[in-house]
Formats: sequence, C-alpha cells, structure tokens
Amino acid sequence: MIVVRKMEPSEASAVKKVGQRAFGIVESLFVTKPKEAMIALLDDKIVGGIIIKYIVSDRKKIGYYDGAFIDSDYQGLGIGNKLYAETTKYLWEQGCDALCALVKDDNVGSWKLFLNNGFSQTSIKEGIHQLGLGTMLKTYFTTPFFIANGMEFYLAVKEQSVQSKVCKTGSQIGLYLLVNFLLILPTLFMGRSNFGLFISAYMVLLIGGVLFSYIGTLFSKRQWYFRMNSGGAALAAFINLSGAFPMIGSWYPEKYENTQAFKKDMGISALWEWLFVLGVTFIALLLEPLYFRYMAQIGGVFLIFRILIFYPFESFGGRRVYLWNKGWYGVLTVLSILLLMFS
Repeated sequence: MIVVRKMEPSEASAVKKVGQRAFGIVESLFVTKPKEAMIALLDDKIVGGIIIKYIVSDRKKIGYYDGAFIDSDYQGLGIGNKLYAETTKYLWEQGCDALCALVKDDNVGSWKLFLNNGFSQTSIKEGIHQLGLGTMLKTYFTTPFFIANGMEFYLAVKEQSVQSKVCKTGSQIGLYLLVNFLLILPTLFMGRSNFGLFISAYMVLLIGGVLFSYIGTLFSKRQWYFRMNSGGAALAAFINLSGAFPMIGSWYPEKYENTQAFKKDMGISALWEWLFVLGVTFIALLLEPLYFRYMAQIGGVFLIFRILIFYPFESFGGRRVYLWNKGWYGVLTVLSILLLMFS
C-alpha cells in the first residue's frame, strides 16, 4: 500500500539518499538534506519524495517544488501520481498563493504529473503577470531558474488560470536566435578581436542546428514544433564571456509518449543536428580564413556538449541519441573525439 505523508525530521537523511539515487551524476550533488518534504512509502520504505521550499515576497507565499523523485526500482507503480497530488493538496492547505517548479525539457513523466495537478508550462512574461515583477524576480534568482539550462517553468495560481506558453514555431525560432545573439554580445566588451566574424560563425551554427534537427523530424509521422526553453539565461551569459554556451531550443513532438518509437524519433532529430555540427567543424578545419577557424573552434565546443550526456549538457541532444541508440551515440562520440584530437 502506498502512503504519502509529510517527512519527519529524523527521515531527512534517508530522503536525501533516495533523491541522490534517483538523479543523475551532477544533479545528485545538489540534493541536500531537506528541511521539509512530502514522502511516499511502500511497505514502510521511503520510495519517493518531493522537497519543498517557500518563497515569500510582496505578501505572497509561493510553494516551490525543489526536487521530486521516485526510486528507480519502484517506478511505474503509480507512486508519482499520488505523491504529486498529495503534495499539491498539502501546499494549498499551507496557504500558498501559487505553486511553481522547474522541469527538464524531456522529462515527460514529471511534466505530465504537474499538468495533471493544475500547473501550466508558462513563460516568464506570464509569471510576471501572475505573481508581479518583484515576486517573479525573487523566484527567478532564489531558485535555479537563472542557471537551469534546458528547464521550463511550471506555475499554478490559486483560483486563477495560468496561460500556457504559446509555442508558435516561427516566433520561437526567432526568439531563440535573438536571445542567443544578445547573450553573446558581452564578448564584445571582453576585448575579443574580430567580433563580427566570431558572432557570425556562432549564429550560422545555431541556424544550421535548427534546420538540420528539423530535417531529422521529417523521418517521423509526428507533428513537431520548435520551442526555446526559459531557464539558464544567466548561466549562458556568464559562460559566453569566455566561450560559447547557447540557451536551449529544440524541436518537440506535439504529443509525448513513453515508448521506444518516440525515443527513436527524438534521437534521429538530434542525430541530424550532431552530424551537421560534425560536418561543419570538419570542413572548417580544412580552410584557412579566420572565419572558419572561429567556426571550427565553436563547433568543437558544441561537439563536446553533445558527447556529455549529463546535466547541464544533456539538452544539447547527445542524451536523446544515447537513449535511442547507444551504437549511434558511440560512433558519433568517437568521430567527435577524433576530430577534436586532430583539430
């Protein structure tokens, strides 16, 4: 029998251990001993939990889901449904005016559970409209939102409907390119020579990535749309001072499934983008002009991002390829490493 209740203080260490097992290599390092959490028990064993924090600003109390996890040995038993529902009910009972969470773009299981409990995947603009500028800014900077690359913002407001993020492909592609252009501009003030050539090469790689990942979607019968993720702007801006780290934008199917066929379609789209970066980097290495040297340099960085399939790099597409076909992932990884070695 599944039981969901509030965590006792003496259970904090056990909850932390379950959370660390559930998350990836890097993310597990940030799982701290919770002060408050809702936990799921099966036969008196802790098998899942949601860590809770509160954000108080402008007379508003916001319940924040700081981490939600189910032990991998107990997934598929309906534990998540009950845990999310009971946690949401509990937070409303604590007098929260709104609830919010950050969810990775491909984490279908988690975002479906939030949608089922009254949340909407929404924009920063809608967050400001619902919470006010001051509260939204505090939420942005007191949660990992500002550094959470590839994350989306989910919001529920008491007794109000929240407008879901409008994802018109054309406008989202335009926003993706514009925001990444603006975030790379600070390199101009860091004394980078030939800034125009650098940013031109950077934008060509981003545009080509959008185009070739779209070509990959044509191999499936699904309907796709392009979406730029909201999280991680500050992280991208900081890294861009000395490198190239774009915010995430990608093609997503209109309907998600937890099937191997779905993983294949997602993987093929990411595969085409990876092949584009690999091909462009290879060609650029053969050419002498400074423009192509910049393109090879940036392309090499993008290849490294795809090889690394743990957070915060997994949203660049390498993990999609890995989850679909480990053989293809291995081939592209070897080719990328060889190219980097001889560049």
